[in-house]
Amino acid sequence: MSRHTKHRLRRKVGEVFLGVALGGWLAIAPVLAQQLAPEVIELFLADPTQDEVRDPLLPQPPIRRPLSPLEKLALEQQLDRLNQQAQQLLASGQTDAAFALWMREVRLRRTLSLTQELTALNRVAQYIWEQGRTYENQLVRARLQQLQAEALAAEPINLSLLGVVGSVYLTLRDQPGAVEVYRQIAAIQAERGNTAAQIVALEQVGLLQLDWFEHLAAAETYETLLAIAQQQNNSRAEETYLEAIVYSYSEAQAAAAAIPYQQQLIEVYQAQGNWVKIPQVQLGIARHYRALDQPNQALTFYRLAYAGAQASQQYDYGSQVLRELGEIYQTLGQLETALDIYRILLQVERQTYNAYGIMSAFDQIGQIYRRQGNTTAARAAFQEALILANQLSHQERYFQAQLRSLATPYPPDAVESEGWRSGSTLDES
Repeated sequence: MSRHTKHRLRRKVGEVFLGVALGGWLAIAPVLAQQLAPEVIELFLADPTQDEVRDPLLPQPPIRRPLSPLEKLALEQQLDRLNQQAQQLLASGQTDAAFALWMREVRLRRTLSLTQELTALNRVAQYIWEQGRTYENQLVRARLQQLQAEALAAEPINLSLLGVVGSVYLTLRDQPGAVEVYRQIAAIQAERGNTAAQIVALEQVGLLQLDWFEHLAAAETYETLLAIAQQQNNSRAEETYLEAIVYSYSEAQAAAAAIPYQQQLIEVYQAQGNWVKIPQVQLGIARHYRALDQPNQALTFYRLAYAGAQASQQYDYGSQVLRELGEIYQTLGQLETALDIYRILLQVERQTYNAYGIMSAFDQIGQIYRRQGNTTAARAAFQEALILANQLSHQERYFQAQLRSLATPYPPDAVESEGWRSGSTLDES
């Protein structure tokens, strides 16, 4: 870039940062929003006292000394008014003009103190996110990256500054930037032996990863936290991190990875005497083994989950276990065992007066009897289900179709096309 071109760009961008005051923003911003040139970022990051077009709020003519306390106070008051004007402009729908003032204000806050600038950056970052401002987002991120590098380069590392930069990233909803900062903080605190601060930073990383559905990455983060909790013999923290790992791997559909942590979680609950939570975890293990096409292991944990649910009177879990057990036995072709399961399910659903559950169980029983060719028993089951359907004003046509199909057989697909099978969502007919 020639010296003349750079001088012209410096002057042009200086006008943009002056915004409404010099009238250059509205004409230039749309072009810059499409493609933010590196030179524009560079000039935004530069010392505002060195601009070719000097901001009129700064002393005129330029002074070669730092601002005096009175000069700083006067500038601070003027910048406060600039912020108020920007808020008024935004409220009146003049969004571009408002952000022109805010970016000008943020930049000038640097001449007062880093604390003032960071406070302004955090405030304006919220407006940037709310209004979806791509142009200003890029400029603020560039400044945060610059401050982040300065914090890491300091001797010793400026953890306080790094923490504030991370919080502004959070306000801006810049997840990658925030994750990077908090990982750096965690690593530095670990090196310094400050385990408590390391944990705080890692927990922030894990939450951010979960918020952005980065489940495998979150699992890795919580595994690190789990190792720390185990070293400290902190069973409560161990429980929390195990639950987070299991959730992360389950959401990532990484069944094989989840199972060992689920088994550890059961051991933690047993040590705590927290028997109520165990059936839910056992049910999760059973589902994971089922997803891995290991039915025998799945059946073992389904049985354990059912026994635990019954012992703790968690009938909802018990019903769910029985429904899934019935499905497995049907898949394995063990229809008599499946019938036994659904008969037990009927008893459980009657205990809780779950009419929909009873209706669903009768449907499954009828389907199995149909597969066995036992039309009489299938008809009796579907009739019981139809009685309930009429009482609930729900899926009457479906069960009427089941009964008709027994009298005049036709392909199962035709029956299923009536729109409902037990276990599906109970939509109103």
